[in-house]
Amino acid sequence: MECRRISSALLSVGFGFEDKIKRNQYITIIGCKIPGKETSVGKVSRYFAKKNAYYCAVLENGNVQWFGVSGTSSFIKEYPLVVTDARTNIFDFLAADKRDADKRGAKEKKTEEAHSSAESASEGSLHRVSDRSAILFLQSSVLIETPGKLIEYSEEGDRLSEIETGIGAIRSVQATSCENYLLVQYEKDEVVLYSTRTKKEMYRKKGAGGKITILGDVFEYSRFFTYLSNSVVIRKTSTGEALLELTFPEKITSAAVDALERRIVVGTESGQIYHARLDGEEAEFSKSRIFNGEIIDLHFSPCNSLVYALSKGFLAVVSVRTGQSVRNVQTEGKSFCFAELTSSNLHLH
Repeated sequence: MECRRISSALLSVGFGFEDKIKRNQYITIIGCKIPGKETSVGKVSRYFAKKNAYYCAVLENGNVQWFGVSGTSSFIKEYPLVVTDARTNIFDFLAADKRDADKRGAKEKKTEEAHSSAESASEGSLHRVSDRSAILFLQSSVLIETPGKLIEYSEEGDRLSEIETGIGAIRSVQATSCENYLLVQYEKDEVVLYSTRTKKEMYRKKGAGGKITILGDVFEYSRFFTYLSNSVVIRKTSTGEALLELTFPEKITSAAVDALERRIVVGTESGQIYHARLDGEEAEFSKSRIFNGEIIDLHFSPCNSLVYALSKGFLAVVSVRTGQSVRNVQTEGKSFCFAELTSSNLHLH
């Protein structure tokens, strides 16, 4: 039996630096350089194809950037992202992979058709995308936010279905493990559960700010948490019922729960992190100042003994046992994504 060590990695996507990798005993930081003029960069999304992990980000001008990431990053392709009522070309980067040579002709033909239809499309059928558009990759399809709806496309780029989401702008979209339900978070701090089978709204809850994280693989028993102001609320995914609310002394800007769902840490505007236990045990530490500025993201290590705290320009590796930073690493980039890696650089979900 082959055993592989699992560790954490941080993908840093931005301008003005070379593709490079920084590795220490705590984390691997992979720099993904975007060529060209600096502009706004959307959230980094991950897509798995043939056991390979690919990462993309949409720029302010509507172009999509694709990176193949193994030991280091490798820029694959940039092109205008075309999204119509019938098709999308978001998967066309795969044609650049020589292993897909047999499919290249068909994909290029479909790409030409998509661009042709985009040029002649009416304003209602061609949808503008930008760095603020929500994108979610599923096992064999992708969901892309368009005005008033989420459209699902196959890996061949064909439209499969759509979900009416209304006029509100979407902040993020998360799928349950079974992919039968979607949690859609709106900019107005509402969260809505949709069924991907019936395309209907299941419930709507207000006061759901911050970043949504779904906990658990079985829908009936899974939970999710959000944060708003200085409170974190953990809810039952199937009903939206509030199960637990935690209040902290400062406004929360990020939060994370460990893999065993025993600990929660929150980051604040002042650079402090607060730590609480969800299993009734006494917390190893209650608060610790890590930075002098806002903490924009938090992530637990696979072994749950470390917390990675991300601030503007820096990443701190924090010990759960002491609450102290054991390593600070300078970061470059405009958009970031945490990932789990095996010792052979295989990216995990």
